[in-house]
Amino acid sequence: MESTPKSKELNPMSSSYYNNASRGGLMENIMRRNNDEFAAQFRSLRNNNGVDPELLKGMGNEAYKQGRFEEALTLYDRAIAIDSNKATYHCNKSAALIALGRLLEAIMECEEAIKLDPSYGRAHNHLATIYFRLGEAEKALTCNQAASDDDSVVAFQAQALKGHLNKCTEARKVKDWKTIIKETQSVISLGANLAPKIYALQTEALLKLLRHQEAHATYADY
Repeated sequence: MESTPKSKELNPMSSSYYNNASRGGLMENIMRRNNDEFAAQFRSLRNNNGVDPELLKGMGNEAYKQGRFEEALTLYDRAIAIDSNKATYHCNKSAALIALGRLLEAIMECEEAIKLDPSYGRAHNHLATIYFRLGEAEKALTCNQAASDDDSVVAFQAQALKGHLNKCTEARKVKDWKTIIKETQSVISLGANLAPKIYALQTEALLKLLRHQEAHATYADY
């Protein structure tokens, strides 16, 4: 059997061995560098480093439009973590919080947006919506009027809320509990469904009429 000539063997000192070893080392270095770059990109994404906050805002907007409010909130939070001086990010976050029923947090985001940009009409509109849902008619009207482009729907709802509250006040003076139940239910149907004073009035009226089970359910639902 013919032996392999020594000139063809992969001698560590030969140029062929050196070239193969070099190629192997080069590939190792490339793979290691790629892995390092991937890890760096992952850390960057996780820590928001180098991520365009506008991209995150856009993704948040899409999630919001599709009703994925928790996801939208997370994306807006990430945008704010990168650039907290953009009024639009805080305003968009407030919209997601409103959709999730977290109104007190939404108020803070609207106020921050207005602080950054006092003329930002949408933030004033959002704040008006929040106060309406909380049953604060006057505050809702004031915030809506502060917007450069006031929301006619919110204005109508706030005025209607004010009317229902006035009727409740008058009915309570004469202990007309049935009217209070009717007016408070109208307010809830109108959209002010997170208003503490409305549920308090309704619960009181039900108790006065000895409708204890309904009073308990109204209190528990709120």
